[in-house]
Amino acid sequence: MTVVGYEIINKVGEGAMSEVFSARNNGADEIVAIKVLRQYFKDNQSYISRLKQEGQTLSLVSDDRIVRFIDITKTSDGRMSMVFEFVDGKNLEQLLQSNCTSLNPLVASCIISEVLLGLEEAHRHGIIHRDLKPENIMLTAMGRIKITDFGVAKNLESQEMTVTGIIVGSPAYMSPEQARGEMVDARSDLYSLGILLYKISTGNLPFIGNNYQAMVSAIMQGTFTSPEKIRPDIHPELVRIIKKALSKDINGRYQKAYQFRYDLMKFLDHIAAPSVTKVLERFFANQLDPALYDSENVMRTIIERANEAFQANDKISSIKLIQQAINLAPGNQEAKVLLAKFSNKTRIHLYIWAGIFLAILLGAGATITFETPKQVLATKPFVIPIPIPTPTIVDKHKPPLLTLAKKAEVVQEKAKEQKEEKSKEKITVPTRVVFKVPLEVKVYFDGVQVMNPEHGVENVSPGKHEITLIKPGLVPIISNIDIIEGQTTTINAM
Repeated sequence: MTVVGYEIINKVGEGAMSEVFSARNNGADEIVAIKVLRQYFKDNQSYISRLKQEGQTLSLVSDDRIVRFIDITKTSDGRMSMVFEFVDGKNLEQLLQSNCTSLNPLVASCIISEVLLGLEEAHRHGIIHRDLKPENIMLTAMGRIKITDFGVAKNLESQEMTVTGIIVGSPAYMSPEQARGEMVDARSDLYSLGILLYKISTGNLPFIGNNYQAMVSAIMQGTFTSPEKIRPDIHPELVRIIKKALSKDINGRYQKAYQFRYDLMKFLDHIAAPSVTKVLERFFANQLDPALYDSENVMRTIIERANEAFQANDKISSIKLIQQAINLAPGNQEAKVLLAKFSNKTRIHLYIWAGIFLAILLGAGATITFETPKQVLATKPFVIPIPIPTPTIVDKHKPPLLTLAKKAEVVQEKAKEQKEEKSKEKITVPTRVVFKVPLEVKVYFDGVQVMNPEHGVENVSPGKHEITLIKPGLVPIISNIDIIEGQTTTINAM
């Protein structure tokens, strides 16, 4: 088999509908990849249209994180072929297999954050990928992410491939609306990335089934094992991000790619991670220091969150976090002390409620009988007498004793005052955005150039803002971010 203008080198991959070869462009001496329809699909108009559609889709976008389209051509035996950029690297499925099914959660977050940048560009052009899975995400030797295989992508502005009821994509990575065969938008791709983040962080899929119907049923049900139960060292903030991405309610999950990536970048900044590019370069070269994702740092955050939940009387969150801490480090003393505090607090609450219940019974003149399983301790019911109150002399110079209810009211009042004081303090904290970018990159905030990116922009109003990064020779990157009042937001683009 030959392709006009190209010299085939060898086969580098294959799928159900096509084979992929590396080839040399005779005119430019460039190594390219050529996707060729299989022989038995040579005259199948459906597959021919699908290959052409992929080429047309790729020609609309220009982003370093999306594989570059070059040409549509034919082989010597008449098979439709698509020429695109050759990616020298491995796909995520290969990386997962070589790393015992899961990756470091730090690496997982960096990979997904880069995919989101490419996806943001595609979504800006109205293109929905619809088949995001490990095989379609490549990582190059230089630590660069490439999104491939837009064969089932849909252009929201086109009438092609928009028939409802036709299910396309890989079942394990489908959104509920995609599995139902409904119309999909950008939020469906973001859901698929949530599944990808879960998979490469834990090694497991959130939804499983022995067959297609069982898999779809699990996705529709929407329940999955919380990530920290599979991998105790996963950071609570990353757990929160994954759960939001996998919300069964389409309005409850991330609505835009930049919102998803913004949360991931905040998480990476919180754990003081190096730049995304450096992490991925070191990972691909097998030189990533395990200490970059320090379990002690994760433990500190878990204990901190558990204490906050304990103080806020959020029993469910507190006990979940304590359990995660014990699973991560069974001998950790802080976790044991917190568990003891939680147990004591629960026991005290039980005593208080038991006392109140007993007082109610006595106030109603109730008769209480104590028995054992073996014998009755008394022939007649044992009645707890209700004492007759005796008059007491009130000393006007001493403050009256507070009742239990009054004490509780005073404590609540103080807690309310403290909460109001804290909220006032937060309001006074300046809202700021700082940038970590190479020297040659120009930064624009809401259309105004930031002259000193490291110092950033101060006194920013909370809400949505537009950030533009311009590097000479490259297409500008435009993103929208949500600024939270009283916080410093760091944009890391190193």
